Amino acid sequence: MGAVKNYTAVLFDADGTLLDYKRSESYALENALESLGLDSQSTDYVSCYRAINKTLWGELEKGRLSSGELRVLRFEILFSETGVRADASIFSRMYLDFLSQTGFLLPCAAEVLEYLHKKYVLILITNGFQEVQYSRLKKAGIFEYFDPIIISEEVGAKKPDEDFFSETFRRVKDVEKSEALLVGDSLSSDILGGERFGIDTCWYNPDGYENRTDVSPTFEIRGLSELYSIL
Repeated sequence: MGAVKNYTAVLFDADGTLLDYKRSESYALENALESLGLDSQSTDYVSCYRAINKTLWGELEKGRLSSGELRVLRFEILFSETGVRADASIFSRMYLDFLSQTGFLLPCAAEVLEYLHKKYVLILITNGFQEVQYSRLKKAGIFEYFDPIIISEEVGAKKPDEDFFSETFRRVKDVEKSEALLVGDSLSSDILGGERFGIDTCWYNPDGYENRTDVSPTFEIRGLSELYSIL
C-alpha cells in the first residue's frame, strides 16, 4: 500500500469498475439470442461467450486484434462452438444495441462519484466501443461527472498502450500525471498501463483475487468506498 498523496485528478475505468459489465453482458446476449428465437437458458451461451470474449479482449490489448475484428469474431466463434446458424455481423450489431440500453452500476459507484466530482477532476478511460459506452454512461446517470471521456475506439489507441495515456493527458487541462490516480479492475489493462506511464494506480479487486503478475498497483481496494481513505 502506497503513501497517500495530494491528488487533483482521478482516472476511472468503466466496465468492472463503475459499470456492472457482467450484468449488462448477460442482458444483451440473452435478449439478442431471444430475438433469433433461441432459448438463452437451454444452452450456457453466456459462460461460453464470456470465455471467448475474455480471450479476444486479451488479444486486443496485446495489439493482435482490432476492435472491428473483435466485434464479429467473438460471435463467429460462439456460433461455431454452440451450433447456432446465424450471421455474426448482424448479431453483433443487435448485441451492441441491447448493450447500449443498459446502465447498471456497481455498488457505491454513484455515491463515490457524487462525492469525488466536487473535489477532483474526474476522467473516464475505457477500451469499449464509442456508441455503446456513451449511451451506457448516460443511462447510468454518471456521464456528467467526467471531463474528458476517453474511449479507445474514438482516439485510435487502447489501454495499456502509452499512446492512449498520452492522448488522455493531452486532453486534460492543468493536470500533471504525478497528480493523478488511476482506478481500475484490470491488472493487464488499467494498472499495467498506468504503471508504464508513471501514474499512481489503485486496483479495484472486489473478489480478492491474488495478484500473480509483475504489475504492482500503488493501492488495492475491495470496495469503491475505500477511495475515501485514499483521496
